[in-house]
Amino acid sequence: MEEKQAIIDSKRSEKEDIELTIQCLRKANLEERVETRRLDESKVEEAKKRLEEIKKEETSVKDVVESLKHELENVQEAKEANELADDQIRSSSTKDDVADNDMMDDDTNLNSDFDYDTYEHYNSTIKLTRQDFKALSRKVEEATTAADIKVATIMISCLKGQENEEFEDLYVVIKMLHVLLMFISYAKSSLIQFQCEIITFRLGVMNPSIQPTQKLKLAPFMDNIDANISPNRVNPMCSDVERVLAQFLALFKTDDDIKPRKES
Repeated sequence: MEEKQAIIDSKRSEKEDIELTIQCLRKANLEERVETRRLDESKVEEAKKRLEEIKKEETSVKDVVESLKHELENVQEAKEANELADDQIRSSSTKDDVADNDMMDDDTNLNSDFDYDTYEHYNSTIKLTRQDFKALSRKVEEATTAADIKVATIMISCLKGQENEEFEDLYVVIKMLHVLLMFISYAKSSLIQFQCEIITFRLGVMNPSIQPTQKLKLAPFMDNIDANISPNRVNPMCSDVERVLAQFLALFKTDDDIKPRKES
């Protein structure tokens, strides 16, 4: 009996385990179904939101298309009004010319022709709506602004090109002037040093301690110095350099430049 009871208990426990397993599976399936349904509902909500956004975009696109259509109609109306005005002006000018010719040819009907032409002249006025007038005014302003911008751009480009060329020319001139000034400075410093050496040599020759025989030997050399390296021969060298510099500056001098002051 005990063995049978044990078998019954084991079968009962197995049955309970199976029932618990089935309940767990049912619960898991239920939770999974709930989660799946929730995901599906979220996807549906996202799809609805996207559909609303698409509808809004479509509405905005339709509004843009409608506005463009209105703009096109306004432009077309302005164009037609402009053409009508041109036709009226041409017809008016033609009628005025014909009236003038009639007045010159027929002097007897001068008063009647004048009254008729005046009536036709005043009846040939240009009639535009306020919308057409605004459209024409806007087009004139846009064309004027575009022309002003184009002219200003061209002027700025020309001025920039001229400034670049002038700066390049001025840079070259400054470099050449710098070289010439360095050359003149070097020449003057060398001349001063050379004159100092000549004076030192003269003072040495005039020294009383030098014997008369030595002075006689140095006399031809001193005469050569007086003849070739005197200030009367050296100073023209500087004036030649300054004259070349003045000629070079005259090449780049204009009438508006300030005249250089005369040396005292």
